[in-house]
This record gives sequence, structure tokens and C-alpha cells, in this order.
Amino acid sequence: MNCKSMILGAAVLAFCSTLQAQDLAKSWIKYFEGNWERESTYTTIRDGEETVEKDELEWTATISAGGMAGYTEGKHQNGTFSSSYMRWDGNAEILTEYGNGSDGWSWSIEFRDVDDKKLEGTITASGPAGKAAGTIVIKKTSENSYQTDWSMKLYGGGEMTGLELNARK
Repeated sequence: MNCKSMILGAAVLAFCSTLQAQDLAKSWIKYFEGNWERESTYTTIRDGEETVEKDELEWTATISAGGMAGYTEGKHQNGTFSSSYMRWDGNAEILTEYGNGSDGWSWSIEFRDVDDKKLEGTITASGPAGKAAGTIVIKKTSENSYQTDWSMKLYGGGEMTGLELNARK
């Protein structure tokens, strides 16, 4: 096998791998489309003190950009709102999400480990409790439900964890 054949073969494999990753990202964006309900438990530990908060959210996701992106809007039981934008980043070959809440929180997620049942990646956030960074895992529990687990270290000390149970309405 000559050098040109090897380079062409590697380029074809990289192209097929990129298309497969893009198709997986699009299938997740499609999965999130529709109306959902979420029950959440958030735990913050700072200076040895633990605070637990419960939340409920109703949210809707719509697909845009030919299935390459999705936009969500939701209303929490306490009256605050949140929205996020998920998209396939072809340059970095990752699924990303950027979001904001009317409660002062914003977040950015990079899902680098994507398969048909699970999204796994890193999350950074900032809000009333400070700035934080950590990991996030989303697992399908059925075609109409999924679970999100995240854990972050607060930059000023402490940690935050979240468990979110989502069900299609």
C-alpha cells in the first residue's frame, strides 16, 4: 500500500466517523423534541453545611437548523424561567449546550462521549452560588424518559450535585 492510499483510507475513516457522530448528535436532538416534565433534586455542600432543593420544571424543545440544533424553554414551579440551545459543533465534533435561567444561572456543556443511550461530558456554570465546573451524564431510561446526573466543584470551595428525572408529557 502506498502513502497516498493510506492517507485516502485514513481520510475516509475520519469522514465516516464524523458522519456517525453527527448522526448520533442529531438523533439526541430529535429525542429531546417535544414537551417534558422534570423533577429535580439539587444538593450544595459548602463549609460542611448541606442544602437540598427540590424543583419541578415543564419544558418544551423544538428542532432547528435541519435537525442540527434544538432550543428549549421551560418554566419552574417557583416561577423562574430557563432556556437552552443544544447544537452539533462539527468543527470540534461535539454536542454542546448553552443555557440561561432567570434565576441568575448560566451553563455550558460539552458532550464528548455520545452513544445512542448516553451523553457524557463536562459542565461549567455560574450563578448565585458562584462558579463551578464538573461532569454530567444523561441516560435514556426509555423512549419517553431520561435521567441526568451532574456533579460540580465550586471554585470558592464546596460542591453541587443534581439529579433530574425527565418524562415526556
